[in-house]
Amino acid sequence: MIPSTVKYCLLLFPLCIVSIQGKAQLQEVVSSSGGYFQGNETSISFTVGEPVVKTLQSETMMLTQGFQQARLIVTEVNDLSGRTYEIKAYPNPTTDFVHVSTNKELPSTSYYRLSDINGSLIDEKSVDGLTTEVSFQRLIPAVYFISIINHDQVIKIFKIVKR
Repeated sequence: MIPSTVKYCLLLFPLCIVSIQGKAQLQEVVSSSGGYFQGNETSISFTVGEPVVKTLQSETMMLTQGFQQARLIVTEVNDLSGRTYEIKAYPNPTTDFVHVSTNKELPSTSYYRLSDINGSLIDEKSVDGLTTEVSFQRLIPAVYFISIINHDQVIKIFKIVKR
């Protein structure tokens, strides 16, 4: 015979697991001071008192890991168009411009939205004809996203590297 309190816990346990799995885990830093600076070639974000854990470096980039580092890993960029349009973005990586081209004209309500890795909006313009040019000239080397949107529905998202 199982006591009623154990039965009650066994009934609630799956609900607890579902509610834990459904929560978004966001990183947060509580700091007394810090700042953010952006120049032509780089950007720096820091908090006072942040210990450095490790620095990783390759030919084209350097990452210093600490508590402030965001944990954003893009494993997939979904194509939500239903395969009606073939949309390409090139060259990638880029230094000056990215061309967004389609196999047929998108509806006149279509536009692109350029954002940085933090989701901050950089540029937003209509998509004209079969090819639209997106300027990266004044942007620092980093990872950016170009979203192709029609009537507030994302058709396609491109991950673009600016060198």
